[in-house]
Amino acid sequence: PPSSPAPAPTPRTSVPAPSAPDAGAGAGVGVQWSFPALIPDAARGLVFPTYMAHLLGHPLDHPFPTDLACVDVDNPGSPFSATLTVEMAIYGEDAAQDLAVPSGHSRHCLTPAFDLAKLYALRAATPGRLEASLSSGGAVLGATMQPLSISPVDEIAWQDGAIAFDDMRALATVFVTPGDPKIDQLQRLAASQSVFGRFGNGADPYERDPWLRSSDLDAQTWASELVVVEAGEPIAWSLASVSGGDDVVDVYLFTPDQFDAWREGDARDAAEVWADQTSGASAQVSETPGAYVLVVFNTQTYPTVSVSWSRNVTREDVAQDALGSIYTALRSLHTQYSDVSSSFFDGFQHVRRPSEALDALSANCLEGSLLFASVLELVGMRPVLVFKTGHAYVGVASAPGSSVLWPVETTMIGTNEFPDAFGKGLDELDADSQDDPGFELVDVAAARAHGILPLAE
Repeated sequence: PPSSPAPAPTPRTSVPAPSAPDAGAGAGVGVQWSFPALIPDAARGLVFPTYMAHLLGHPLDHPFPTDLACVDVDNPGSPFSATLTVEMAIYGEDAAQDLAVPSGHSRHCLTPAFDLAKLYALRAATPGRLEASLSSGGAVLGATMQPLSISPVDEIAWQDGAIAFDDMRALATVFVTPGDPKIDQLQRLAASQSVFGRFGNGADPYERDPWLRSSDLDAQTWASELVVVEAGEPIAWSLASVSGGDDVVDVYLFTPDQFDAWREGDARDAAEVWADQTSGASAQVSETPGAYVLVVFNTQTYPTVSVSWSRNVTREDVAQDALGSIYTALRSLHTQYSDVSSSFFDGFQHVRRPSEALDALSANCLEGSLLFASVLELVGMRPVLVFKTGHAYVGVASAPGSSVLWPVETTMIGTNEFPDAFGKGLDELDADSQDDPGFELVDVAAARAHGILPLAE
């Protein structure tokens, strides 16, 4: 960034500079170095966060600082010209910037371009160093050499003494990588599992067309399905065909409690009743947001009735289908849950990227959540990472701008079918949002708007 006078902040990491020259430009100047983007660690010293390397040097609407090396200059004399240089051997290009140093205090920062291929190839923490200098007219006003530990790209930092824990967890969205070709392969497999046969419908990733259901109903039997609506959503149905006997069926709309009572023969209450409906019949109603059961009932006592019908696709239908399709695709690949240690969300943690989890067909709770989120973001939906104390799972917003979230518990992928994992996610979200002090929702779309972009695959 260009140099500009600014109040001197309290540096996260700083080292003293050698004394300035006694005469000429820069005489009596005080120089202090700091390395804002390096993360202090008690065991490893200053750590270069490779998983954030693609964002360093770029504006970020987030508390994490993206300047690698900064110099605070106290100039008691007249303004002068100077050159700031920063070098990161092997993993970064040498960088230099000409400055106009004003009188008084000013801060100047410089971040070199990084060799991401070399950084991403690291498989373990590697020693490195930063060298920086400020010079004017051939005289060095200050110089420093800072040892550091370069982390592998698959290592995420959960703790930084200068940044809130919730803000550090939001940085995990760099591991949501919709541009990875392996994620595209997974979404194609998942789309084949969808009842709609694809994700999205034209330009709207949340739009779906109704699909036809059909059933042969013996006398006094019915077909039913759960319908969940949000505020402003209608419930609409239509009968494509009814044949058999008198060519009629009844259509009911129950609350779940009403349906249970009706099924047990204890009551006949219903939210809506449409009796003796024939081919081509249709209706649309508005109900209080919540869950309902739509029933198509053959009331006749002797013939079998063949019936086909459809209803409008709700937001919950779309969210559940997207999550269920990804879940089923991963189960078809025999993906397993891998447990993690009790140090989850503590210090630095190894996190497999979604492509690595796919290669291994194994994922812990966070890795599985990142994998789901990558597919959801790729198809244009809005994934949300759900954090709680010692655990993470994932959900999808029911529509752009909606506050309704539909979650899934990804750790059940190796043992349970999707309905179990979906129900578990709903139970968890309800309990965690009320009782867990570590509860946090990280909206991937909001993170992108703040500049937290995916890893450069």
